[in-house]
Amino acid sequence: MRKKGVICTMWCACLFPAMAAMAEDVVIKAGDLRITYVENGKQFNVEYNGGKAYRPVFMGSVPEATYDIHGKDGFRISSASCAEADYQKRTVNDAFGKGTCHAFVFSSPASGDDVTLTQEFYVYEGRDYVLTDVVLKGDASLRSNYLAPVAVATPYDLYAPAQTNRMLKVPFDNDGFVRYHKNRLAGDMTSYEVSALYAGESRRGIVLGSVEHNRWKSAVEVKASGDSRVEALKVFSGVSNKETRDELPHGKVKGPEVRSALMFIGAFSDWRNGMEEYARANTLVQPMRKTWRSAARLSVGRAGA
Repeated sequence: MRKKGVICTMWCACLFPAMAAMAEDVVIKAGDLRITYVENGKQFNVEYNGGKAYRPVFMGSVPEATYDIHGKDGFRISSASCAEADYQKRTVNDAFGKGTCHAFVFSSPASGDDVTLTQEFYVYEGRDYVLTDVVLKGDASLRSNYLAPVAVATPYDLYAPAQTNRMLKVPFDNDGFVRYHKNRLAGDMTSYEVSALYAGESRRGIVLGSVEHNRWKSAVEVKASGDSRVEALKVFSGVSNKETRDELPHGKVKGPEVRSALMFIGAFSDWRNGMEEYARANTLVQPMRKTWRSAARLSVGRAGA
């Protein structure tokens, strides 16, 4: 893998501060990916270098979450609903390697309480993807069962129209004879833990999904049209429906800090290679089990035992 550099550019009165109040846009380059924070609307664009120009992974994302606090339920917070925004960055060195965490802290929400929402982007040297999550911070009464690092409600064109363009639906489990599906890029789809949206002819595609699975059930929701256009997109933790075998809403995580699953964002010349890269990223969080190389185990029980 070719080693790629990390560049962060910010136009503001101070040059690369550890923490700065937002006044202008912020651009972060990570290999072939470009993350742009747009102050007007407090939203995020992620694009990839398509050769002659940058092409969208997603556009106009407004991270969001719901929460309860102080015994009161049903609050909603998003980057756009907060009056204040700060930018921070720090170096990281973990299982993914050396890199930088770019954190965008949104405070003073419309609810009037002290809860903050932070979107973090982890950019690593030599990685063909970025990782992101959202974090709610409050006091010990804080709890949440929905956090969306990616929440797009503004339509954008992903590919040139073609009936071969596809979005991959991954089932939550294999109960009920459910299967993987390659849906046309039209209509609504919910995929569990990961999905790929790709151009059928060139196989270029984007891969979005969670790399942590110990606390949350996560999903990718897509609304598409015209075999080319994304009308809405969410990558979130807290999915609960009949396909996840649930009758009740997702359980709520409680504490002064509630964090979504860590999400993978990548764009690849072949979406199948992207899925392999996604799989390898998962093993950095939870190492794979050693392959069983002995004879197959067979357990036989008596009827009625």
